[in-house]
Amino acid sequence: MKKKLVTALLALALAVSLAAPAAAREETDPVRWLDFELPEDLVEQIRRDQEEYPGYYSLTYMEAPGLLSVGQAETYGEGWVFDVETGEQTDYFAVYPLSEDLYAFTMDDETYGLMDAGEKVLLDPVCRYPRQLGRGLYGMVSESEGEAYLVDGKGKILETYSFDDGFTFNVPYYMDILPEDNDGMYFEIDCDGRIGIIDASGDFVVSPGPYRYVGTPIDGLVAFENEDWLYGVMDLEGNIILEPKYENLTVCDGGFIVVQNEEGLYGVLDREGGTVIPFTYPMIGEVEKGLISVRDGDYDEKAWGVIDTKGNVVVPFEYGNIIFLPEESCIRFYDDTTFDKMGLMDWKGREILPAEYDWIYPLGDGAYSVSKDGRCGLVDEHGGYLLGPFRGIDILLYEDTAVIYAETGGFKPDRVVDLDGEELLDLGSFDRLDTFLQPEGAFIVQEGDKMGLYNVRGEELLPVRYDVVYPSDSDGDGLRETFTVMDGRRVGFYILPSGKDDADGKPDEGSGFPWLWVGLGIWGAAVVIAVVVIVVVVTKKKKKPAPAAVMPPVTPVTPKFCAECGAPVAPGDLFCRNCGKKL
Repeated sequence: MKKKLVTALLALALAVSLAAPAAAREETDPVRWLDFELPEDLVEQIRRDQEEYPGYYSLTYMEAPGLLSVGQAETYGEGWVFDVETGEQTDYFAVYPLSEDLYAFTMDDETYGLMDAGEKVLLDPVCRYPRQLGRGLYGMVSESEGEAYLVDGKGKILETYSFDDGFTFNVPYYMDILPEDNDGMYFEIDCDGRIGIIDASGDFVVSPGPYRYVGTPIDGLVAFENEDWLYGVMDLEGNIILEPKYENLTVCDGGFIVVQNEEGLYGVLDREGGTVIPFTYPMIGEVEKGLISVRDGDYDEKAWGVIDTKGNVVVPFEYGNIIFLPEESCIRFYDDTTFDKMGLMDWKGREILPAEYDWIYPLGDGAYSVSKDGRCGLVDEHGGYLLGPFRGIDILLYEDTAVIYAETGGFKPDRVVDLDGEELLDLGSFDRLDTFLQPEGAFIVQEGDKMGLYNVRGEELLPVRYDVVYPSDSDGDGLRETFTVMDGRRVGFYILPSGKDDADGKPDEGSGFPWLWVGLGIWGAAVVIAVVVIVVVVTKKKKKPAPAAVMPPVTPVTPKFCAECGAPVAPGDLFCRNCGKKL
């Protein structure tokens, strides 16, 4: 009986000691697989369609409500939503995350509603698809109810608007980037054919009126166009600053207003309507940082230059065109009116780069992305190449790597190089490529009918072996940082690393349950048990204890840790399984 018990214990210890490290290794799989499988018939349909139309299917996993939405991305034809916990298909046609707490859903792909993470309906599915306005704000319009709703990221209805003949939330009023907060954010609305502006709380800044156009509020001024196609200016209280009598008008930074009069000549007025620059120029472009781009000649002449607000010439009238780049603190200029070649100058008119490039973009710190005659690279202010030149039409710098865009195959990335120009990844070698350069940067690649994922450093995040890899915005912030993965009937998800420390694509050590530690702990415990059992068996066979000098020493197995990364190390390992350092 004792022998059988000892044998069973030894077998159990051996099995656990072999299985635990394997389980721990399995946890290094960067994909977090769900306890869920897709129906076999749907998997076969996806495989067939993917062969002919790669990237045809979208998969979005939403962890909070526990839903997986599968849809035909190209045609919006069919859609399926599964409850991952039960494995059952739901009645939803599609579900989309708008924020961590808010989800849009549809039963028929025609009308949409809102629900929270617990699937509690916040707004019935009677609206058009939600219009994303920025900063977690959404516009919902219900034709059947005759109401429109401004909704925040929690699903709270901030304001309700009634209409008879139609309502539209138009493009939000911000330029290249959103404001630091919702202050200063404005949205144009069209209510029954009357145009107005609301702020981020839903209050009217400009009440709906008989306007053909209402412009961006800039420094408290709003340009508008009346029903007679004439332009004027009002303030944010609706007071008329300039009567609508101008053929063309633009409100600029600093409260300056560029105006075209009845004779077709341009001038600049201040916010009180006083003349800053008289109506003497055939064209005035922009006003930035106290400078004004002006054309003093016919449109087909090299007659663009720059003046200040006192009319003094800063840049002579000898260029094909002038474009201000205020965020980059420089001016782009064209040598002739064909817009073929461009150069850069500073705000004082001093040339930085001559007009010999097809494209220039300032990167800061004296570096410029340029392309010229089918080659691109990074140059300094003297035109010397810091990186390149490479065959291609554009180069995008991303941290310590650069992405090269080639002429062939459309505007697609061709390869990734490091800052020494060494190729890290040949993107042209894949059969298909999709690019997602924010927030961390990734390329979905395809070879045959299998897909994988690389980052912009040329590192493999997911091997090219999955049936589907699809990006999704899991929290509504506009950044597609979660990738839903399909491998046969299995479905999982992968989250892009959020920083350089975990840029190799492995899951964060501090996130989730510490299976690796548990596995190694079980492994160590199994070894200890086995050793103790053997010692007990050996000592039990002897009637008298063996002398201490010849007794086999029993050394407790204590955890070891890698000096490089601090990860636990299993007994007998020669290399750290986490960082690869020799022990």
